[in-house]
Amino acid sequence: FKKINDQYGHMFGDVVIIQAAQILRKFFRTNDILGRVGGDEFMVLMKDIKNIDIIEKRCRQLNESFREELEEQVPDLKIGLSIGVSLAPLHGNNYLDLFLAADQALYHAKGLGGRQYEIYSEESCGPLKSKIQMQNTHDKCKNSNIATKCKACCKSGDSVNNNHE
Repeated sequence: FKKINDQYGHMFGDVVIIQAAQILRKFFRTNDILGRVGGDEFMVLMKDIKNIDIIEKRCRQLNESFREELEEQVPDLKIGLSIGVSLAPLHGNNYLDLFLAADQALYHAKGLGGRQYEIYSEESCGPLKSKIQMQNTHDKCKNSNIATKCKACCKSGDSVNNNHE
């Protein structure tokens, strides 16, 4: 994202962040919690997701929408979406554990070239890292390729009433 700000200016970068937030808003329910973690990172908290297919479908739709809506504005830069997903109670029962699992999955997706999603698993992402290890990973990846990032911490369990299907 730094490249966008450097090449097009911070005002344009702010417009891209706003448009990214608007795209996110289109794909989630009114009771889902969307927030900007900082910079170009967003987080989505979803409750009552019964089927992992819903999460995977949403991730694919988001990637397609980001490519279609944002890349046409800045065709010479690759604006992509990397998504890390964690599930409660599978990956944790508190915010920090879920955040760290989603963050680790996110950086695994980025390491595979970005523009994709990864649902945390120890097999694909390795054992869950500590907060200090995650900060070291963040520092190494900070200046990697341009990507708008979304961490989705999703709670599995009850049925979902999803009017965005």
